[in-house]
Amino acid sequence: MEHRTGVLAIGALYVVGLMLLAFTPISFVLSELTLKLYMVGAYELHLGWVLPDYYGYMLNVLLFVPFGALVVLIARWPWWAAALVATAASAAIEVVQYLPVLHRQATLADVICNGLGALLGAVLAHLVVRRDDQHATSTPDT
Repeated sequence: MEHRTGVLAIGALYVVGLMLLAFTPISFVLSELTLKLYMVGAYELHLGWVLPDYYGYMLNVLLFVPFGALVVLIARWPWWAAALVATAASAAIEVVQYLPVLHRQATLADVICNGLGALLGAVLAHLVVRRDDQHATSTPDT
């Protein structure tokens, strides 16, 4: 039960952070991070072929890995359902970001990258849950 409470607490913190990034001006932090990653990649690692947008895509993928994992861990839904729910949530966020009052840019690329991240997180969480379930059934009670 303690494990589940911890996962729920992490999930709540994640949702709050995601909403702050999606709907408030704090999102400029991700823009600055994208630019810094590009500068390091282009000038320190000599990856001039990697465009700034690529770093933004990578950050969007990473941002939604926890979403997919948390849906599997909290709701115990199948990985594919968790990935679909997370992708639908991403699409809903983009629709809200399209509102002029938020001064945000809504893109299909964000939905695709977020969905990919959610899929990755859901599959990884599914593998962990399956491993734990197999371990629990193979370990005799003492």
